[in-house]
Formats: sequence, structure tokens, C-alpha cells
Amino acid sequence: MKITLSQVLPKLQQTKEYEKYYSALCPFHDDTKPSFLLFKDGWFKCLGCGKSGDLHTLHKVLHGWTTTSHRIRQEVTDYHIPPIPSNSEYFAMDAHETLVKFSESLAWYLRLRGIEDQILPQKIGWYNGWYTFPTYDYDDAYKGMVLRAGQHIQQATGLRYVIKSTAGLYFPDWYLARKGDYLVITFGILDAITLTKMRIPAASSIYGKTVNLNLLDWVRKPIVFFPDKDEEGKARDMYRKLGWRGRVVEYDYPEKLKDPNDLYLEGYGQSMINAIRSVL
Repeated sequence: MKITLSQVLPKLQQTKEYEKYYSALCPFHDDTKPSFLLFKDGWFKCLGCGKSGDLHTLHKVLHGWTTTSHRIRQEVTDYHIPPIPSNSEYFAMDAHETLVKFSESLAWYLRLRGIEDQILPQKIGWYNGWYTFPTYDYDDAYKGMVLRAGQHIQQATGLRYVIKSTAGLYFPDWYLARKGDYLVITFGILDAITLTKMRIPAASSIYGKTVNLNLLDWVRKPIVFFPDKDEEGKARDMYRKLGWRGRVVEYDYPEKLKDPNDLYLEGYGQSMINAIRSVL
């Protein structure tokens, strides 16, 4: 029996149509944000759990002809850290080329975070469910990369970031950071990219809330910490050690928003700029 798109689409949840594919919640694992891509030529691929196949396979799953949920969950947990070669710069370049070539489908999370247009300037890549962010030093020399798990790999494995870099700090735009009148430090790479997109000189720790302040010795201008919600205390501890340079933004986050990227997505860009200016 020939299976058509019209037979499976009504069974999928949170379906959205694009030019060449549909996105939806994945029927193979516990999905909270659409990671399942159903291409109009009849092939499907989940960017979260890795499942792929044709319309016949999908039709069976949607009608209950499938393996146990335990087995499906086990397949998701089998994701491992990508094997990074000793010369990871070539790995990062290949991952970047992959994301550029297949951005329509693979860049869905970056699109969700409003930074898809930063793939080229930041050389962001994609490898088997992980986004790759190459890091560079003051002289633009390659220092490794940070890998961020796709949302569903993170849910399955508990991993969020894997650090393969000696940089310590992530600078989306070194020129802007050097020439700006101040420097904003965030606690997340996506937040630093978001501020840089707004032409705010920014950098992020690659170790969450831990910032090696020695790496900021060259910065002889105000250093403004813009912490996530409920992380102001950690930011205060660090900015006080910077003497005259240290500042901190204590933003009154609206309900359900937790970081600068969230604020940007909800239209608080100018409000963030005003908050930064208020402490300079």
C-alpha cells in the first residue's frame, strides 16, 4: 500500500510547513520543541534522537506498530560526544560547511533563538546533533571549539556543553570587543552572540558562571557583567574584583525569561541597551 503525506501529517503534533519539509514533534522520543523533519519527498529525520526513514516506517509508528518506548529512549541515550580529532580546526570547518549547506533543516534551533544569521560570521557548525562554536584568541588564532548539545541530546544525556578549547572566553567579534568603549560579559555563548548581533561588544565565559578574570587584564575600560536571571550574586562577586572597571547589570527579568537571548527574542533589545548604559 502506498503511503502519502496526507495520511501521516494529521497524526503529527505542532506541525509547521516550510518550502521543502514539515517540522513537528518527534513521535520516537519525548519531544517538547519540534525537532522532527518530514521532507516532502517522503523521507523523515529527527535532529534530536537521530531516527530516520520513509513514509511506511513513519506510518507504522504513528499507528502503534513500533518498538517499546524503553528501547526508543535507550537509542536516544546512546548519543555520545563526537570524536574530535587532534587537529580540530578541520573538524570545525567541516561542521561549519555542513551547517551552511543544510541550514534550512539543521539550523532550526539557531532560528528559534534568533541567531541563524550569525552562522557565517561566527563560523557555527553542526555535527550529529551538536552545534560547534570555534574559539579564537586576541590575534584571531584558532584555540579550539565549544560544542553545544541539541536540546534533545541534552535532555537524554544531561550534557549541555563540551569544551575542547583553551581560550577560556568566547568572543563573537574580537574587533568589536577591542574597539568598543566597554565590554559586556555574559554567562552563555548564545547570549554573547545575541549582544554582538546588536553591535554590543560582548564575550562569554565558556565555563558557565565561572570567568577567569586574568583573561580580562588587557581590557582597560568598563567591564559589564550581564548575568542570567538569579545569577546576579555570582556576577557581583566577580565585578568587585575588577576595581574601577567592574560593573553589573541587575535586570528585572519578566516572568518566564531567564537570559539576554530570551529578552532579545521578546523585544527587550532597547531595554537591555538602556540597562547597560545605566551602569557605565
